[in-house]
Amino acid sequence: MRLSYATLGAFAKYPCTKAAAEDAQTAYVGLKKFGSFAGEEALFAEVASALGLPEERTPKGLRWWRRHPLAFLVEAADDICYRILDLEDAATVGDLDSAVVSEILEEITGTPNRAPDPLMTLSDRTGMLRAMAIGAAIDSAVAAFLDNYDAIMAGTFDDGLMEVSSKAEAFARLKDISNARIFTARRKTELEVVGRKVLFTILDEFHSLFLALRDCSWDAEKLLQQHGYWTQLVRAVDLDLRGVEDDYTAAHALTDFVSGMTDRYALRVRDMITGQVPG
Repeated sequence: MRLSYATLGAFAKYPCTKAAAEDAQTAYVGLKKFGSFAGEEALFAEVASALGLPEERTPKGLRWWRRHPLAFLVEAADDICYRILDLEDAATVGDLDSAVVSEILEEITGTPNRAPDPLMTLSDRTGMLRAMAIGAAIDSAVAAFLDNYDAIMAGTFDDGLMEVSSKAEAFARLKDISNARIFTARRKTELEVVGRKVLFTILDEFHSLFLALRDCSWDAEKLLQQHGYWTQLVRAVDLDLRGVEDDYTAAHALTDFVSGMTDRYALRVRDMITGQVPG
């Protein structure tokens, strides 16, 4: 991917390293997490300089930056899509009653000025309200951006757009319901338990591969020449070992590889490395 500086800046909701986020003694929305690895700080500093992002320093002298203005819109888009779609999905699988979901969505869209179509199913009505809620939420996010434009451009705005928008109360309720009833639903919990086991199985297997690579002094060719099984595994998943030269880059390569898997592919790799023959 050949991403522009502006795209990278818009993606960076947390323009800091982990060390800077932990050392900073400033309560700033962009410091809640870290969005840049220490090994890539110089690259992000280049992006920040090109975009004119205000640079700050922690008490230890570590660099962090104020957000790019578009990062607030990206964050709002993320909040809007996931909060509302999670709600609709919960109604679809039965974790929440459709009538309850419709009521919550109407807090965002406003109460319709006409009676519901008696021929419309609850599912269809939920889908219609979902589309309307997304549209209304987008409008409120744009209005919040414009209302706080000067502070956003100066790098002093310190909140999320949805938190200061006209839909703030409705989105706060969405967050509470998600945490209390959607994310803790039995079906979701069961999937998370299975997912944990799948990921740990894959991580354990490929961690062993990277340990073997370390024993070969990080020489991928030597590894492939000496270890038939690792050679087969690298070929089977098309694992890229270029640039892996120490524990740090190995950890990155491992996490990049696993985090890039789809659910189906992760299950397929788990089955392969545990010797389960596809049915």
